[in-house]
Amino acid sequence: MDEENNGSTGLIIAGVLVVVLAIIFAPVLVVIIIFGNNQAAQAACTPGKPSGETAVRGEPNSTPPPPGEKGPDGRPAPYYGVIPVDYDDKGETSGVGGLIPQEYEQDVIDASKVSGIPTSWIAAQIEAESRWNAGLGPNEANASGLTQFTAETWATYGHGASQSDGHASIRAMGEYLRDLKKQLEPTIQSSGQDWKDVVMAGYNAGPGGPMQYGGIPPYEETQTYIKRIHVLHDHFYKRVYGDEVGGKSDGSVDNTPVKESSGEQKSDGDKKKDCGGNYSGGSTSGNDDYPWKGYAEGPNPITGAYYVNCTDFSLWRLNQQVGATDPQKPKYTNSNFVNGRVLGNGGDWADTWRAKGWPVDNTPEVGAMAHFYAGAPGASATYGHIAVVKEVKDDGKTVVIEEYNATTPHAYGTRQLPASNISNYLHIPDSEKKK
Repeated sequence: MDEENNGSTGLIIAGVLVVVLAIIFAPVLVVIIIFGNNQAAQAACTPGKPSGETAVRGEPNSTPPPPGEKGPDGRPAPYYGVIPVDYDDKGETSGVGGLIPQEYEQDVIDASKVSGIPTSWIAAQIEAESRWNAGLGPNEANASGLTQFTAETWATYGHGASQSDGHASIRAMGEYLRDLKKQLEPTIQSSGQDWKDVVMAGYNAGPGGPMQYGGIPPYEETQTYIKRIHVLHDHFYKRVYGDEVGGKSDGSVDNTPVKESSGEQKSDGDKKKDCGGNYSGGSTSGNDDYPWKGYAEGPNPITGAYYVNCTDFSLWRLNQQVGATDPQKPKYTNSNFVNGRVLGNGGDWADTWRAKGWPVDNTPEVGAMAHFYAGAPGASATYGHIAVVKEVKDDGKTVVIEEYNATTPHAYGTRQLPASNISNYLHIPDSEKKK
């Protein structure tokens, strides 16, 4: 009985409190309802804005603004129509109306010029990745930021910036797309598919996906990703930026050189560049002075690479140029080149080189490492290849490379190639070279 009586008393007291609280806070609740930050109400009432803010979904198949119509910021008027698509019952629209947020427009244009991919495609890709949210992530794949880089890839392309830095994210995307396009060139050529689709697929699934399947892989996520980019490009961004590399919202094309991320861009005629440290020409003996020639293939305990392989020979050339000419006492090995990662296979060297902050570009230089991505012509489809530039000819159009385990298995050889056949040139900064 006591327990029942106590329960009844508690209910009476609770009821009184509810009434009192309702009287006290009713005005506040009314204010919240009328003026509050209710997201559903905002979505229904806030007009669309072209600056990265949440836009109102338009009507399906609504008509875009007439050509030449300007928005409130003087740029082309945004378009918020909904495009019916087979992967989304609600259709597809653009959160920014197909108009790159103004603070990022030049960044996207620069990324377009660096990668050789039209501005409109890169803008569509960014929206597909993050909806222009620089603070997005990390997701289940540990990808973060405006362009959804994993921490590992960001270590190579982020140049020390925060992943929440939208400007740095777009710059990194341009550089990565440039390298990805070159790495996937053999796959693009053999697939017969649109090269932009193959590159975008490589960005989503990793380059191994397109290389394994000879084009766009059959992954549902990647297939949907490509479809989204197409819709966003075709119906929104192409309307403003056209389909040109460096396309601008005013209809013109920006052809000005892009400054390198870590230094000033020099003219093509100036061999000395700033890119993580100046470089102005290296050296090589030009003959087979590899200390372990004739050895059987196997682990080299001194360098951490494999005897009579391309990586071991290239490490020898690297150490020679930095003054470590005693083969028993190398300055750099496979494991100590940069903290936290190994140089790896020949096809991995460009990423590791960048992680160290050393220059990587497409300008040949005597003594530079000639880097081939996996699958590049003249390289292993699995491991890639690394060689050394022995000679630069024809005003930089032709190179002679020296290498191990290429045309001659487990032995020294040379090849003359068009300079453009090399995926990247890895330079040793002048500050590192033997004086």
